[in-house]
Amino acid sequence: DKYLDGTPVAGTYGSPHLDVLYEVDLVVGSLMEMLEEMNILNDTIVVFTSDNGGLGADDDAMESAEVGHYTGGPLRAHKATIYEGGHRVPMTIKWDGGNVPRGEMRSHYVGLSDLYSTLCDLVGVEVPKRQAVDSVSFAKYL
Repeated sequence: DKYLDGTPVAGTYGSPHLDVLYEVDLVVGSLMEMLEEMNILNDTIVVFTSDNGGLGADDDAMESAEVGHYTGGPLRAHKATIYEGGHRVPMTIKWDGGNVPRGEMRSHYVGLSDLYSTLCDLVGVEVPKRQAVDSVSFAKYL
């Protein structure tokens, strides 16, 4: 019902799904504040993404739609489907102390399996032999 600091969460945004998104926002904000307080934010790569598309046509998705939030946006279908709405997700990467530009957007597709090689590239670590063989770095694309 409430976040760790007592901030109300349940019933705040009109659907259980939107309340969960709000709580995720609070958690990420707390994490970022903690990293800053520990003076390690500039040395920390923060990746925020999802593992699948938007909600299907269940009660939570319908309640969110009633208040104007469509979990898959304009994309066809939802998670657990073969269509774009089942797989395409946003991703944001923050690394103030590294070579990740702020405030820019990219429109090409990358795969989550490519994060391993990308993070290795960004920090100058070689991917161990026979590890992450399907992972292709997109560091230069950033």
